[in-house]
Amino acid sequence: MEKNNKKKFKGIFLVFFVLTLLLDQLSKRYVLSNMVLHESRPVIDGIFHITRVHNTGAAFGILKGQTKFLLIIAILMLLFIFIFRKEFIGESKLKATAFALIIGGALGNFIDRYTFGYVIDFFDFRVFPVFNIADSAITIALGLYIIQAIFGKQRDDDYYDWRPPYLYDGSKTSNYLNDYEKYEGFEDEI
Repeated sequence: MEKNNKKKFKGIFLVFFVLTLLLDQLSKRYVLSNMVLHESRPVIDGIFHITRVHNTGAAFGILKGQTKFLLIIAILMLLFIFIFRKEFIGESKLKATAFALIIGGALGNFIDRYTFGYVIDFFDFRVFPVFNIADSAITIALGLYIIQAIFGKQRDDDYYDWRPPYLYDGSKTSNYLNDYEKYEGFEDEI
């Protein structure tokens, strides 16, 4: 991969990571400062509410009260992802975006769990467990990875060489072969 693409993917990662973490933490601080526990404010009455909930478990409330265990799992997961970050970011904007959303979301919930002993959730659709921006970011990221897995490897247009294979020597950075006799049998393949 070219150096410019690596910089572009790192830039995309940083933008989405910072936005995810900031939006998550600012929204949770707003809810903490302006609502009491279990207070619910309708946005669309009966359909969507902002409800302050403290989740001592993992996603959808599983493993309630297992804060230390969940902190250890989160640390191990973040270390694993950091060690293999090049594999997760990969060669595309999609992977860089998904990776940023996962890290931003995981770190956002980790900060809550470490600071308060629980995660602050507040999006309440009344038919689904209450969740937050970090949970949404992780879910969106997993969806992006699934889309990529189903529909094939997504590449940026400027990443790969568009020339037919008989016009270059095989490397991504090669120039056109000026002397066509170097490629034996060239005329037969056209």
